[in-house]
Parts: sequence; C-alpha cells; structure tokens
Amino acid sequence: MSRVDLKSMKSRTLPAIVAITFITLAFQNCAGFESLSSLGRKTEETSSIPTLEQELPDPGYDIFVIAGQSNSVGYGGGTYLDGNATPERDAKIFQIGRYGANDGKVIPATDRLEHWVSQDANGNPTAGIGMGAAFARLYVKESMKPERKVLIVPAGYGGTSSLHWDREVDVIPAEPNFQDGLMLTDDLVRRLKIALEQPGGTNRFKGLLWHQGESDVDCLEVGIWCNGKTPTGTAYALRIKSILDYIRSQVPYKVPAIAGKLVPGWDGGGRPGAMDRKTEIEVGIASLPLIASPAQVVDTTGLVATSEAGVGSTDTIHFSAQSQIELGGRYFQAFKTLGGNGN
Repeated sequence: MSRVDLKSMKSRTLPAIVAITFITLAFQNCAGFESLSSLGRKTEETSSIPTLEQELPDPGYDIFVIAGQSNSVGYGGGTYLDGNATPERDAKIFQIGRYGANDGKVIPATDRLEHWVSQDANGNPTAGIGMGAAFARLYVKESMKPERKVLIVPAGYGGTSSLHWDREVDVIPAEPNFQDGLMLTDDLVRRLKIALEQPGGTNRFKGLLWHQGESDVDCLEVGIWCNGKTPTGTAYALRIKSILDYIRSQVPYKVPAIAGKLVPGWDGGGRPGAMDRKTEIEVGIASLPLIASPAQVVDTTGLVATSEAGVGSTDTIHFSAQSQIELGGRYFQAFKTLGGNGN
C-alpha cells in the first residue's frame, strides 16, 4: 500500500475510533451515575436505622428544688387561674412527698406542694398557693423533652432567716428548739439525692428556685439578736452564696439558682428604717448573679400581696395566689435566660 493510501485510511478510521471511545465512556459514566444513585438510596435507607451515636429517648426526671421561707412555700390567698394548667401537663409533674406514708416518695404535684409545715397533724393544708407548679407547667410546655417528667423537691420553711439555712451557725437563740442549718440544708440535700436515685431513666438536677429574705430584714436592725451575724445586705448575700455553694457541692451539678425580690408593697415590718433595711436586703439578693454564678434574680414589680387581692386579708408580706402563679412564670423566664432547657 502506498504512503498516500495509508494516510487516507487513517483519516477515515480515526473519527470512527473517537466515536467508539466516546460511546464507551458515556456508558461507563452512566453506569457510574447509576452506582452513585444506588449508593445514595442505600444511604438514605440506612440513615433511618438508629446508631450508637444517635440519642435514644430517656424517660427520666428533670429535678427542681424549691427552698427558702414562706414565699417559697406559698401562702398566697385569693382566687387564681393558671392558663398553662392542663391535665396532660399536670400528669407529667411530680414531687417528693413529705407527710405520712408519702414521705420520701414520688407523688403527683399540685399547686400546694409538700414543704415543711405546709400541713397540720390531720393532713389539712396550712399553706396556700405556691409558684412551683406554675414554673413546672411552663417548663413542660416550652422546654422539656416529651418523654421526660418533672420532679420537684419542696424544701421551704416559713419564717426562716438565712441563719436557719447556714450549716456554720450552731444555735439560733431566738428559737432554741430549731438548732441550726443542719436541719434544713441537710434535709434538702437528702431529698434531692432521693430524687436523683429514682429508677426508670437518667435523672438530672436542673435548677434551684430560692425565695427568702423577709426575716433577714429584721436582722439588719441594731439590737436585734441576729444583727451581729447579719449586719449588712452584703453579709446576707455572702451567706446565701455559701448556702448555694454547699448544696451544689453535694451533687455533681453546678445548677442555675434563681432568687426573687420581695413583695413590692410590703413595708418591711413597719418599724423605723424598715424600708431602708428591706432595700438593703434586696440589693444583696440582686448581687447573687455576680457572686453565686450561675444565678439570676426575678424582679417582682407589679406583683401584689394577699392584702391587695381584694379578699379582706391583712397579709402584706405574702404574694397573693395569682401573683404566685405569675412569680412561677417569671422564675421560668429567668431560668431560660441562663440557658436552662430540657437537654
């Protein structure tokens, strides 16, 4: 074959070879696309299968302690309505019982929780409406995972000063039968541990709701027996910090603490200088976020005492029943600002 004929044949066969190569590559690519598509479908199918890394439902308790004096217990009078109360939410809210056969057991919570001296010897309630259930309903509504439940540890004791909660105070002269803070603080910790040890899931201590300070207003008055131990609002705040630190040290959680200011219309007891002493205690309360972090303080502006609820009461120191419901809502909002949630 001549050189011209060979060149002519190459010019005719080269396009055919290119075409065949293109078609072959196209088929290979289509097969590859199909293979990738199948892999994608398999990935989608297998991703719905739970793995060790995926979180499984955990039906344990989210635990909140409520402590302090009478406004933590709730002596609110008058009518009230909690718009967040539903049978479904209330069915998820429990408490550690205190009285009779219920002592130390998990029982349903109500608007009247089982704090210290909140029942008489016959089991009749001596306290009024508190903030605990209102707080818990909002927590269930907005934060809690659907498979979990709330467990409240009621530990408030009406009339107590910060000295009653301080484990470093040996004797309280005004109440020799009361002894010291071992009674209240150790009871709180014991009940908290009972809550944490409940079976059925992972239990988590989520927060401490504290309301106290009215009795310490008197301590700032010179000549009162407790003035030497609580001479200033700063001394009061440092004692509350010490109490919170101790509670946190007893469990492996540095949980948020929420404290509240006092009834706005309360005159501090009415004695000369009482309003100034009340203000000084509230300044101490307001300092807790700085010295006892993580902590937040609830403003009580606009809330009223039972005496202002139109029920003929002369009680000016305790929030009314409806104000207690609102107080629970404000405590929940403060809890949320600290990043509190159901996780």
